[in-house]
Amino acid sequence: MNVRPSPNDFGSTLVDLLQKRAVGRCANRGFTFFQGDEVEEHWLRYRDLDLAAKQLATRLARQPGRVQDSQSVVDSTIPRAVILCPPGPEYLKALFGVMYAGMIA
Repeated sequence: MNVRPSPNDFGSTLVDLLQKRAVGRCANRGFTFFQGDEVEEHWLRYRDLDLAAKQLATRLARQPGRVQDSQSVVDSTIPRAVILCPPGPEYLKALFGVMYAGMIA
């Protein structure tokens, strides 16, 4: 079903938009990642991305420096962060985690 977004669906930032979608459309697939010729590899729900980003943001706030997960590394020794991971779900989680922490990626 194709649903047209209303102006209320959008926030002023990407973080606002994800938070609204995580509440209003929490069970919906937010992002789908493909491998090769449109073979679906991974997907993320809005609420899963929101939760993972908030967890990373909390870790960054508690211990500035290098935060490493199984597939990504975020170095945040200054108010900017370098994200080192391949494109895909882990990158998106790290990018939103950095933005949730109020940092520049």
